[in-house]
Amino acid sequence: MRLAEGCGLYEQMSDEQRDFLDTITNFNIEARYPEDKEALSRVLTEEVCRNLIDETKKLQQWIKDKF
Repeated sequence: MRLAEGCGLYEQMSDEQRDFLDTITNFNIEARYPEDKEALSRVLTEEVCRNLIDETKKLQQWIKDKF
């Protein structure tokens, strides 16, 4: 989020893009702690992971288009 804010992209993002960025940021934080990995692995099914990858690619392309 700070990076998006720092480079001026945050203000241009849709609410959905901001929510998605918040979601994947939270997954990153949770994955750092061993006690959370088991619970995280139950949430991250193949379908959820595919969706996260697809949405990440869309956001990545949107960012590239902005630059």
